[in-house]
Amino acid sequence: MVHTLLQPLAAYLTGLDQIIARYNTITGSVAQYNTDLENLKNTIAPGKMHLANAALCDPVGNPSEETKKWARALKGPYADIKTLEGRAKQLDDDMSAITALAREAFPRINGFREVIPKLKKEGTEADVAEAADMLEERYRTRGDRFVKKRQEVQAEVTQLRRDISTVSGEVSNLIEWVKV
Repeated sequence: MVHTLLQPLAAYLTGLDQIIARYNTITGSVAQYNTDLENLKNTIAPGKMHLANAALCDPVGNPSEETKKWARALKGPYADIKTLEGRAKQLDDDMSAITALAREAFPRINGFREVIPKLKKEGTEADVAEAADMLEERYRTRGDRFVKKRQEVQAEVTQLRRDISTVSGEVSNLIEWVKV
C-alpha cells in the first residue's frame, strides 16, 4: 500500500504514462496518414505522368482536351490531399494540447521532493525508500521517455506535414496551370 504522502506522486507518474500513451496514438495516426498519402500519390501518378509527358497544348497554345481531362481527374485526389492536410494539422494541434498538459504536470514534481523529509518523520524506512525510488528512478525513466517520445512524434508530424504540402503543391500547380 502506497503511503498517503506518495499518492499524488503515484498519480503524477500514472498521468505521465497516459500522456506518453497519447503520443503513441498520434504515432499511429501519422503511420495511417503516411499510408493514405502514399495511396494518393499512387492515384495521382498517372495524371502527373501524362501532364509531364503529353503534348499539353493545342496548336493555338491552349491546354488540349486530353490535358484538361487529366487535370480534372486530379481534382478529386487533390481534395483528398487537402483533407489529409487538415488532419495532419489537427495532429499538430493535438501535440500542442498534450505538451500543455505535460507543462502543467512537470512543475508539480518539485513539490514531491518535499515528501521525503515528511516521510522520514511520518513513515517507515520502506516508505522513504519507495519515495526515493519513485522520485529518482521512475521519474527520470518516465520523464526521459516522455521527452524522447515528444521529440520523435513532433518530428514525425512535421515530416508528414512537409510531405503532404509537397504533394499538394505539385498537384495544385498542375491544376492551376491547366486552369480547369
